[in-house]
Amino acid sequence: LAGTEEGHIHKCSCSYNEQYLDTYRGHKGPVYKIAWNPFCHDVFLSCSADWGVIIWQQESTTPFLSFYPTTYVVYDVA
Repeated sequence: LAGTEEGHIHKCSCSYNEQYLDTYRGHKGPVYKIAWNPFCHDVFLSCSADWGVIIWQQESTTPFLSFYPTTYVVYDVA
């Protein structure tokens, strides 16, 4: 997974380097960190300059849960 300045997250492939497998859209600012859930392997978490933290399920390109716990940029999640 790769976060972009536009707020998208691209699911990349090692086999196909010229296209994305999926694009997850939910953030309104640059994505700073993406972390996989160590217990549920199809769930990941992202944070952004838009003050948001989003939980995603790998098979859905729409956010599972979004929350904005602060009015500051969120640089890191775990």
